[in-house]
Amino acid sequence: MSSGGGGWTLVGRACGETTEWSPKSTNWYNSALINPDTAENIRELRSMKNRGWLSIPGRKVKVCFKGPHTSCAVFTHNLGIPLSRLFASKFGVTVTENYNFQKLRSAFRIPPNLTYRANHQWCGLNVADGCNHATNPNVGARHTICRIGCIGDYSGKSQCRLDDFALGIGVSSCYDSHGCSGTGTSTKNLHYRDARQHGFFKQTAFIYVQ
Repeated sequence: MSSGGGGWTLVGRACGETTEWSPKSTNWYNSALINPDTAENIRELRSMKNRGWLSIPGRKVKVCFKGPHTSCAVFTHNLGIPLSRLFASKFGVTVTENYNFQKLRSAFRIPPNLTYRANHQWCGLNVADGCNHATNPNVGARHTICRIGCIGDYSGKSQCRLDDFALGIGVSSCYDSHGCSGTGTSTKNLHYRDARQHGFFKQTAFIYVQ
């Protein structure tokens, strides 16, 4: 399935109420497929992962948060690798769009009652739990707290405790049922957390590569 006038290939869907794309899920980097035969059906809302996730050497990811072509944000990483490899081995990937919470909230058309007034924040792809994820062998794909989106902190004193705010697909926070320093497979796909509330979005997000 193509999108945006062509050039974009649909490789995944994330149903907000389920857990196939939780932060700790191996589906981000394994070779398993999820409902791949439903990729061409734009009315299908179940989570999906097709072979394009494993094989297309993309440089950009596009997430449409409220339908196949609605409320979209582009994440340009310029790595030229499939998403399965990116999420297995490339951590703390910043993107050229320079998102913050407010910019991503606007792109995803999140209601204004979610304010995301974080003192410190990180937005991008695949940040692991801990500062030195490039050199620490104990931090990696199984310890990731933000796959696609933003995470943030109240105090701004530590860049390693980004657990008070969250927005995106496969994100973790203090209020995702695992505590402030944990990730798990029961976190919902479209988890959010701001200063006053937390939960998950019920819609399905669509993931494209280019």
